[in-house]
Amino acid sequence: MAATVESSGVRWPDLAGAALVLLAVLALYGPLIPQTRLLERDDQRLVEPLRKLAGPGDYVDAVRAGRILDVQPVRDLSYWLELRFEAATGLTPFHATNVLLWLLAVALVQRLLAVRHQGFTLWLLVLLFALHPVFVGSVAWVAARKHLLSAVFTLGATVLVVRAKHWSAGKSAATAALYSLAVASQPITLLWPLWGAAELWRRGPTERRSAVQLFLACVPSLLLAAAVNFLYYRGAYVQQVGVEKFVDAEGTGGVALLSVGRAFANLVFPVALATQYSPGSVLNLVGLAALVLVAAVSLKFRPRGDVLSALGFFAFPLLVVTVRMTSIFLSDPYLLVPSVGVAWLLALWLPGERKVRAPQVALALVPLAFAVASHALVPTWSSESALWAHAAEVEPTPNALAKHAYYLAQQGRAHEALEVATRLGAWEPSHPEYPLVLARAVFLDSTLDVERKLELLHASGLRGGWPAYFTGLLELQRGHRVEAGAALDEALADATPFKAEVATVAAEAHLLCLQDGRVDCAERTAAVRAKAGPAWNEARFQARLAQQPR
Repeated sequence: MAATVESSGVRWPDLAGAALVLLAVLALYGPLIPQTRLLERDDQRLVEPLRKLAGPGDYVDAVRAGRILDVQPVRDLSYWLELRFEAATGLTPFHATNVLLWLLAVALVQRLLAVRHQGFTLWLLVLLFALHPVFVGSVAWVAARKHLLSAVFTLGATVLVVRAKHWSAGKSAATAALYSLAVASQPITLLWPLWGAAELWRRGPTERRSAVQLFLACVPSLLLAAAVNFLYYRGAYVQQVGVEKFVDAEGTGGVALLSVGRAFANLVFPVALATQYSPGSVLNLVGLAALVLVAAVSLKFRPRGDVLSALGFFAFPLLVVTVRMTSIFLSDPYLLVPSVGVAWLLALWLPGERKVRAPQVALALVPLAFAVASHALVPTWSSESALWAHAAEVEPTPNALAKHAYYLAQQGRAHEALEVATRLGAWEPSHPEYPLVLARAVFLDSTLDVERKLELLHASGLRGGWPAYFTGLLELQRGHRVEAGAALDEALADATPFKAEVATVAAEAHLLCLQDGRVDCAERTAAVRAKAGPAWNEARFQARLAQQPR
C-alpha cells in the first residue's frame, strides 16, 4: 500500500465527501440507535454477566468462575462502560457505540485510500465501503462489537505504517499498543504484525531495520494472545458452551478454501447475505474462482508489490479462522479487515488522476444499489425471528432451519414451525436441535388434537430428551398419569439435551411425583440436580413449583 498521492490539506470537495458519507451512514444505521432490546443470539450472554460487576476485581472473579465468554477484555470493557452509562442516565448506548465505531473505521479507511486517490474517486471508494451490505451485521449486531473494535485498532495501526514517511521507535510502540488492543478485542487480527513488517520491508533496505523493530514490538502481544486463546478454546470454552470452537483439522482444507471463496463473493457479489452460510452454496465456488482470476490479472497488469500487499491484507485475518476451521463456516463480521485489502485492490484499478473517467462514473451507481440492499437488511437484525426467517429464506442451512422453527413456534406460528422442523429432519435428522424444535412445534400446534400429536411424536422415532418431555405433558393432558410419569422419567434419564431448561423439566416431574403420593420425590430430583451440574437453575425450579400444577 505504498503512498502515491499526498493531500495538500482540507478542501471543500473533501468536506462535501465527508458530509455525504456521514449523512449516508446515519441515514442507514441511525434507526438502530434508539433500540434498547438485545438479541438473545450472543448479545445477552455477553452483556448480562457484566451488569453487576463493580470493577476489575469482580471481572477477574467472573472470568475465573466461567461466567465470561471468550478472552476479549477490551470488548468486555466497552460493554461494562455502557452498562454504567445506562445505569446513570437510563439511556441504552449499545447500538450508538457500534455506529460510532463504524464511522471511525470508515474514517480510517479514508486515510488509507487517500494515499492513492483524491477527490471524487476517493470519496466514491469510501462511500462504497461505508454502505456495503456485507457490513450490516457488524454494525447492527451488538455482539459483533469485538470485530468492530479489532478492526478500528488494526486499521489505526495500518494507517501508521502506510502513511509514515519515516519510522521511529515511538511509532513502533504506538503501533504495538494498537495491535495489542486489537487482539484483546478479537484475535482474528493475530497475524497483522507479519503484514505490517512486510509492508515496511518492501520499501527498501533503509526500512528493513524498522520492519524488524515493528515486528519485535508486537511479538509479546502476539505470543500472549495466541497462547491464552489456544488454552481457553481447548478448555474453559468447551465447558461453558459444550462444543469445540475448532473442528478437526483433518479434511477441512477444501472447506477452508470454500470459506475464503465465499468471503470474496460476499464482498464483490453481495447478493445473498445472511447470518450463516452453507459450505454447499455455489457462491462459494464462484467467489473462489473470481478471487483466483482477479489475483492473476492484477498481478499481471498492476504493480506486483501493491497487489501482494492488498491480497495479504485480505488473507491474514481469514487464515486465523480457516487454517484451523472454527465451527462457523463464515460470518460476515470476519470480513471487516479483509475487505480493506479488496478495497485497495479496487483502488489499484481506478485511474489515479483527479479527472473523472468512465470507470468512476460507472462505479458511482453501485453505492446507491448498496444503500438499497443495506436498508433492506437492517430490519432483519431487529429480532431473532426476523434474523432467522431471513437466513432460512436466503440460504437455508440446518442451523438456520432449526432457529427459524424455534422462533416461529415462539411467535405462535407452530404449524409453520412444524413444517420447517420437518424439512430439517429430512435434511439433517442428527442436528442437535431437531428433537426440540420438532417436539415443541407438535406440542404447540393448535390445529392438531392430543391423539394426533402423540402419533406424530411416536412416528418421529425420537426418544428421550425433549420428545419424551412433551410426550409426558401430552399424556397429562389426556389424564394418563402413569404414562406421563414414565415419559418424564425417560426424558430426565439424560439431562444434557435440556441445558438451562433442565430445572423446569425436573419441576414438572417433581410435581407429578408429589401428586401421585410417592415418597422418593426429593431423592429423584436430587439425582437430576446432580446430573445437571452447572446447568441447574434453582430459581427456575422453584418458580415452576410455585405455579399451579398442570
